[in-house]
Amino acid sequence: MKLAAALLLALAMAACVGIQDTYAPPDQRKPLSVEDPSPLKAFIRMNEPWAPSHFIRDISQELQGGTWRWTQQRPTMMFLVKSTKGQKFSSDFTIADLTFQQTGPVTISVTINDHLLDKATYSKSGYQHFEKPVPEAWLHAKAENVVVMEIDKLWVAPADKATFGFILTTAGFVP
Repeated sequence: MKLAAALLLALAMAACVGIQDTYAPPDQRKPLSVEDPSPLKAFIRMNEPWAPSHFIRDISQELQGGTWRWTQQRPTMMFLVKSTKGQKFSSDFTIADLTFQQTGPVTISVTINDHLLDKATYSKSGYQHFEKPVPEAWLHAKAENVVVMEIDKLWVAPADKATFGFILTTAGFVP
């Protein structure tokens, strides 16, 4: 019995270990500075993988020829600009010969956040480049900016009555 009591006392004393009550605080570090994870960019090419994330309406999801997409009446896109200073809206597009034969001259109105930037009439088919400065007050820095490129006449395919506007290659804001 004495042996058992001595053994129990020895075990109890071995279990008593001093535990530290306080700990040093962890090292303080500055948070990493990372870009906004938004997939929206200021400028896109239609063949970029993230281009469809910019489309609101009237732009084909199907990439044609590896570089361009058909539009409908009011292709609408959204873009994110870091700064509102010195921005120009720029776009490369084509008015197809086939569509031009039926529609004749077409007018494309470019609207930025519900402000009419310009209305341009194209009296020939082929490649077109549009670029015009955008007033700072019309843009939202680090937020969505909505652009509409509305064509006044659509081409109607005789076989299936599908409608087409113009061929869009690039669009967005450039400094």
